[in-house]
Amino acid sequence: MAIASRESDSEPGLELDHLIQEGRVHRRVYTDPAIFDLEMHRT
Repeated sequence: MAIASRESDSEPGLELDHLIQEGRVHRRVYTDPAIFDLEMHRT
């Protein structure tokens, strides 16, 4: 999953690092339209 937040390609105000932890992922990663748009842009 390419969710790791990086300064160079993350959108302002969209911090993803806190949503992903060892062994678990916050449901927002799967449901937030802004995260989906970011991932579509990165692909």
